[in-house]
Amino acid sequence: MNGYSKQKSCKSLERTVSSLKNHWSDMNRACKVYETCLKSVMQGPISGMQQGNLDDAAKTMYEARSKDK
Repeated sequence: MNGYSKQKSCKSLERTVSSLKNHWSDMNRACKVYETCLKSVMQGPISGMQQGNLDDAAKTMYEARSKDK
């Protein structure tokens, strides 16, 4: 493997690692929001704002999963 190929390979790997970090960051954030909303749901009726947060969390998880494919 020549120097150019190694450099190109390293840059590709860096992009992949960066993409995975962003993906898991999004998933962690969505899961935390989902957990908070789920706890609220377990305690009783949810407000419109809580429903919106739950919808946002589900959308974020779906989008992150779709990017992975």
